[in-house]
Amino acid sequence: MNVIVQADHIIPEEMAKIQNQVESRTVKTEMITNETTYSITSKISTTNSKYVILAHNHPGGTLEPSEEDEDFTDRLIHAAELLYLKIIDHPIISKSGFYSFKIMGLLEKLEQSKKYAVYFIEEEKLLAEGRAEGVEEGIEIGEEKGEKRGERKKAIAMARAMKTDGEPIDKIVKYTQLSIEEVQKRSW
Repeated sequence: MNVIVQADHIIPEEMAKIQNQVESRTVKTEMITNETTYSITSKISTTNSKYVILAHNHPGGTLEPSEEDEDFTDRLIHAAELLYLKIIDHPIISKSGFYSFKIMGLLEKLEQSKKYAVYFIEEEKLLAEGRAEGVEEGIEIGEEKGEKRGERKKAIAMARAMKTDGEPIDKIVKYTQLSIEEVQKRSW
């Protein structure tokens, strides 16, 4: 089974272009086991790869991934995370064509799987998501506060101008939405 291909700049959706963009380093293995997963991730770490494409063939012709194919891919996705690698596809190739885990959405499903998840990496992902949400919320709150401050400054400037023009306080309060106390205590 050919398992690893190194790629540095790849557009996963364009399978035809992958062959032209990939610098190939292949790790061959016959049987997939927990030890094989460790061996494969160890070998990947020596290639200076950032992205990994797993690939194997189904000589029998079926293109559907087996339960073992899915389990192996799930295991390797999460093992690769420890090395800051990203599995970007796992095509199964046969005489009748190919099946792409990426194109069929199975890769994304397995990335979400918690079966082999490394929990401190999951925590980092959740913290990053939380930070991103916090930043978004902070921006919204800041914009809201900024709008209120801007409206308040505008109301005070309007009240100052109206008071300078000799307008009555009740009219200033009506148009600026400032309180009577605030208009009376301000000395413009």
